[in-house]
Amino acid sequence: MERLGSVVVGNVNVERLGSEVRGSGVIERLGIEEKPR
Repeated sequence: MERLGSVVVGNVNVERLGSEVRGSGVIERLGIEEKPR
């Protein structure tokens, strides 16, 4: 589990997206809806 932005994600999304989400604000969108990929 890693804290990205202000959202805590404990799913595989974090491992798959890795640091790409960190630099982007996509993590906030992923928290609401599943990753587009």
